[in-house]
Amino acid sequence: MLNNKITIIGIFILSAAIPSVSQSRMYLLATFNGGTEELGAWYYDDNGKRIGYLTKFGKPGIEIAWEKRIAGSMYAYMGVNYAQYESAYNEAGISLQSQVSQSFLSFPLLLRFNAQNRNIVYLDFGVMPTYLTKANLKESDSFDPTNTGKIIKDEGNVSSFIPRFGIMYKIASSVAINRFVVGYYVAVNLANVGNGDLPQNWKVNSSIFMSYNSKPIWATYGLNLGFRIK
Repeated sequence: MLNNKITIIGIFILSAAIPSVSQSRMYLLATFNGGTEELGAWYYDDNGKRIGYLTKFGKPGIEIAWEKRIAGSMYAYMGVNYAQYESAYNEAGISLQSQVSQSFLSFPLLLRFNAQNRNIVYLDFGVMPTYLTKANLKESDSFDPTNTGKIIKDEGNVSSFIPRFGIMYKIASSVAINRFVVGYYVAVNLANVGNGDLPQNWKVNSSIFMSYNSKPIWATYGLNLGFRIK
């Protein structure tokens, strides 16, 4: 509940501040997000299936932002973004299971190139500070060296135990038709790594999540669909 309140407050503050910015355009976008581990570091089993965290594509999010012209075809693009990701570890033949659902509140700080100032094709690049609002982790280990039949498992929101603040490098492109906008983005996680106090507060000692330094997603990507409201 607290995490939802933080998200709503952040969007409300930005919404109230944006209209005061003169000569700017305002956007409201729905986002559909996915993620992946570090590119080029994937492993495959004998059947050709990838080993590691697999992140579902299509988790919904929202972004509200504004742009303001700096000079020529260059604009500043800033806003607030709420995104969700759901990942599950996949490796056949092991006793460990790990699933995590994460949500982030992010603040894009981008430079926007408006091709020929025609307000049709845009290219954005820059940084995006992030704040982890939720990390619901569920893990279990069915391996039992004592043969007691006991399964070691734990479940809960671990966001308070791991680093919450991070930063991403983001590249995006979009096309506008009148007021409607469609585009895509790719972002790389530059920080927000480490297990923090999680080892002291987690029952599964052989945690896969912690073996990834609490960062199962290295890069995110997604689609944007929305419209200009100012």
